[in-house]
Amino acid sequence: MKAYIKKLTVFVMIAAVTMFIAVAIASADDHHWKNTIHGKYAFTGSGNCVGSTTGFDENYNPKGDNVFAVMQIWEGDYIFDGHRTGSIKATFRGVDLSTYGISVANVSWKFKYEMTDHNRFQTYLPDEPGYYDTVEDPAGIHPPNYFNIVGRCDGAVEGDGTLIKITCGPPQKHIFCFPNPQTGFCDNTPVELFCSESHVGIRVFDSP
Repeated sequence: MKAYIKKLTVFVMIAAVTMFIAVAIASADDHHWKNTIHGKYAFTGSGNCVGSTTGFDENYNPKGDNVFAVMQIWEGDYIFDGHRTGSIKATFRGVDLSTYGISVANVSWKFKYEMTDHNRFQTYLPDEPGYYDTVEDPAGIHPPNYFNIVGRCDGAVEGDGTLIKITCGPPQKHIFCFPNPQTGFCDNTPVELFCSESHVGIRVFDSP
C-alpha cells in the first residue's frame, strides 16, 4: 500500500510539473507573438482611391455623378510601440485619373493594432478623440485635409518581426471631415473614398 501511494505521489508530481511547464511555454509563446511587432518600419507601397462627393451606397456604388479616382505611390514610416498603439508618417504622390492633375501630400495619423494570429495583425482607428488622418500640402499652399478612416487594415509579419505587409481596402472607408476643437473628434461630410492600398515595411529600429 505504501509503495502504491509513493508511486501515485510521484505520478501526481510529474503531472503537475508537466502542466506547469506547458502553461509557462504557452504563456511565453503568447507573450512573444503578441509583442513581435515593435519599432520603426520603413515602407513603400501603392494605392488607388475612388471618391464621391455624395458618398456610396451599401454596394460601394457612388450615390451621385461627381466621382473621381486617384492612383498613388507611398513611402514613409510605420511606428509600433509594442503596446497596441502606433502611428504612420508618409508621403504619397498621386495622379487624378479624372483631371490628370498631379498631387503630392504628407499624411499622418495614430492607430491601434492587435495580433489576430501568430503572424497576422490588424490596424484601425478607434472611435476616440484625435484619431483621424491629416493630409498636408508639403509646399503649404493648400490647407490640410482631414479624413476619418472607418474599418481595418490587415497585416502579416515575419516570424522575427523584421518585415511587415499591410493591405487596406473596402469595406474600409475614408470620410472627409473637419476637426472639432471642442470634442477632439472630426465631423464627417458627405465626401467619401474607398481606397485599396498595399504596403511592405522593413524594421529599421527596434524601438520607436
